[in-house]
Amino acid sequence: MTSGAGSRHRQATARLAALSLVALLLASCTSGDPTSTATGTASQAATGAAASSSRTAELAAGLTQVLVERVYVTQAARNAVASSAARADPPSAEASRVALDASSQAVASVLGAVYDDAQPPLLLALRGVDRLQLEHALTLSQGDVAVAAVARAALEQAQLELSAVLRRIVPALGAEQIRDRLMPDLEAQLAAGGADPYTALRTAAARARDTARVLTDAIAEDRQLGVSGTRASRLRADLTALLTEHVLLAGGLAGELAKADGGAVASARSALDANALEFAAVLGRSYPAMNEPFLQAWAAHVVRVEDYTRAAATGGAPQGEALRGFADALADLLAQNVVGLPAGRISAELAPALEAMLRAIDAAANGSPDVPAELRRAAATTPAPAALLAAAIAEDLRLR
Repeated sequence: MTSGAGSRHRQATARLAALSLVALLLASCTSGDPTSTATGTASQAATGAAASSSRTAELAAGLTQVLVERVYVTQAARNAVASSAARADPPSAEASRVALDASSQAVASVLGAVYDDAQPPLLLALRGVDRLQLEHALTLSQGDVAVAAVARAALEQAQLELSAVLRRIVPALGAEQIRDRLMPDLEAQLAAGGADPYTALRTAAARARDTARVLTDAIAEDRQLGVSGTRASRLRADLTALLTEHVLLAGGLAGELAKADGGAVASARSALDANALEFAAVLGRSYPAMNEPFLQAWAAHVVRVEDYTRAAATGGAPQGEALRGFADALADLLAQNVVGLPAGRISAELAPALEAMLRAIDAAANGSPDVPAELRRAAATTPAPAALLAAAIAEDLRLR
């Protein structure tokens, strides 16, 4: 075969691979039911994009997304309740409660898709934790140390009850295992009220990712869903977590800029940088040559995010088009490295995430009571591009 013919053959093969991958991903990424994607045997044998969309991979990504989102929405709700009490602003407090409840419903729905009777008791337990989270935040804001200590004790008891409910739903979980996970999870969440809130939130979110893995492993064993914790599954969960966290941190940065809290602004900006470094490292493990150009592109994107949020928060003229153009630029970079990844498709999935992030930034910059809800809407846009990218990488590298 001549050099020109060989080149055309490789191009044709890549186009066919891209078309096949798109067809597969359209089927796998649109299913929100983690019980409907594969049999247990198929899940064990799956390789490539199929491994990235196995039942356990779907479950791991779903749990990761809702638990990471819950960390940030909980903190946004706590902040809103505390500040609304100081300003006598009941609508903000109510909007926060609604958003936090929606987050709890999302968690219960993921478990309810696997266990028929899980949703009602789990949602009841989650709502108990939510109510006491906000009560604790309110008492702290009022400065009564004794009352706040009582509220915290009640919150810890509610978290213990949540662990007991999860143990009853998922028999493969050890009683001490789930308790010993959820209690430190709560401690990490409450640490976000300290001097470096966003670093603490990233720590809490990292714990949430680990909790999602523990739950996935136990559920996979209990329901015989197939092998969990594969490279393809972990990659999808990691990308989902990092994209979700990125849009939530951007909203947090906007809120801090609006309040002109220098320490919190620095904390949020540092957390965005740390998120970018981890994102580059995750991709770099699969494509070492992409690490540096991705990090440079993402760092430039974070600068544009900060410029946009600063303008939005200070009454300037935010330049949204520069941010919107990042979808195409990032898609091109990814497609250059991941064989078979259609740039147009990944750009089309990234664009809604960018738009939702901008809406969350605008809401936070303007002090809107809808901030927690907008953060949830932004987070909801991240699983699709994460699933597409993870499946393309798994297919290219034939990951299991």
